[in-house]
Amino acid sequence: MTSPAATKLRHLLADESKVIVCPGVYDGLTARIALQEGFDALYMTGAGTTASRLGQPDLGVITLNEMRENAEMIANLDPSVPLIADADTGFGGSLMVDRTVTEYIRAGVAALHLEDQPTTKRCGHLRSKQLVSKDEYLDRIRAAVNARKRAHGDIVLIARTDALQSLGLEEAISRLRAAIELGADVAFLEAVTSKEEAREVCEKLKPTPVLFNAVPGGASPDLSVQEAQELGFRMIIFPGLALGSVYGAVQNALKSLKKTGTQAVRAGTSPKDLFNVLIFDLGLKRDLTKYPPAQQGHISQRQPIATTPDVADSLRAGGIDPANDVDYVILSHVHWDHVGTPSDFPNSKFIVGSGTMDLLEHGAGPYYPANIFDPDMLPHLRTFELPPPGQTLPGAPSPSPKQTTHTWAALPHNSSLFPRTIDFFSDGSLYIIDAPGHLYGHINLLARIAPGKWVYLGGDCCHDVRILRGEKGIAMYDDGRGGLRSVHVDVSLARDTIDRVGRLLDGGDGIEVVVAHDRTWSDSNRERFFPGTL
Repeated sequence: MTSPAATKLRHLLADESKVIVCPGVYDGLTARIALQEGFDALYMTGAGTTASRLGQPDLGVITLNEMRENAEMIANLDPSVPLIADADTGFGGSLMVDRTVTEYIRAGVAALHLEDQPTTKRCGHLRSKQLVSKDEYLDRIRAAVNARKRAHGDIVLIARTDALQSLGLEEAISRLRAAIELGADVAFLEAVTSKEEAREVCEKLKPTPVLFNAVPGGASPDLSVQEAQELGFRMIIFPGLALGSVYGAVQNALKSLKKTGTQAVRAGTSPKDLFNVLIFDLGLKRDLTKYPPAQQGHISQRQPIATTPDVADSLRAGGIDPANDVDYVILSHVHWDHVGTPSDFPNSKFIVGSGTMDLLEHGAGPYYPANIFDPDMLPHLRTFELPPPGQTLPGAPSPSPKQTTHTWAALPHNSSLFPRTIDFFSDGSLYIIDAPGHLYGHINLLARIAPGKWVYLGGDCCHDVRILRGEKGIAMYDDGRGGLRSVHVDVSLARDTIDRVGRLLDGGDGIEVVVAHDRTWSDSNRERFFPGTL
């Protein structure tokens, strides 16, 4: 069970010029904040997890299930960002170590560290720590290596020793060398007391990467990332970073509230700053006469059409005010049955595919004349195109100079399936997928709705789910000019997009596929329509 995150971490470790900086997080909120800042990896602190989940100090009171559950949640917020997780002592003997490693692998953890304290352990920067024998410690490492092998995993195993305090540097290095010989990938000497000791352990354990635990006020010197790298460390964890920051900020806020009876107003912490409401596609206009006359002629042949409740009505029924509560409206494309009534969203930013604004103003070729579009449909000041995805169809509309600052990149956990995606919030929760073929600028969404659970919104990649399953093909019809056409601007690209989306249908990746015109899905999922949930 190989993990993309573990593979990525191994690639980072293989680059000897790089130091991996891992901020310590302990819950979903602190992890999301760290993800937004773009760190290469995160570290789940055992002390922080114990404090936040149990309200207890780090004295060996937390269980495997509690640690694994927290690690799984954090690891799956963005599976492309490796999570290094504290695994304490393995929570018991060799059998429990085996179970711990197996559970962490299944949870999506990229790396874990095991230590040589007894099960009733304590924080590594406190005094009077106890140790198990070297043989017992190596039994733990051996059990971890064997568990990884049986699970066909590639989780990075970090051997930690607390032996420096009571047994000295040579014995501590001896324990780490023995652990490396058994198959540990990274060495972790806890509570190193000086730069000289740090340099010596890094030198003596080469080429194995060595981890530095940055604990301000602890037993180790306070080192910057640059200083640690110069000493030879390849990975640095900051376990108390979020915990200490939150403790201080919350304590000050509570003292202020008790003293003044009011809470301080801080910029960037309003509900609207913390939570985004995003709509994907707007369906039909409720007033069909608002379409351009040329488009109304086409619509008249598509009757009967129901326009109520429209998107705005449905949002209001669920307690969301479209005029004030919606931050973003993303349109898969600007065909008449997806654009709805944009004026219902006077404070939202509109996000559209590359070339959309030019298409609305000038059309594109004989099948998409300008008179079927409304150039003023979208609010020009609040509409932003995504940057061009790197391929341009013949006759395609020109990109707008008013673009978002995103960049296209392969989907982190499936780069071959979707080579052009945008991590919209930069936290792995929502990906815009380049889905060419149907109309210029056509895009899809991949949204995480729970840990390990996703929904793929396919827009008009096809109009019948049987096409995704390979049971039907793309319909072709007389174009009125002596040739054949389909509902897609480029049939070849549409087939490629359909093939890619169709590979998601087995549900093996925890992804549910929903396309815009799937009547069967609609009829069988009425209870999930908003204010229901996917």
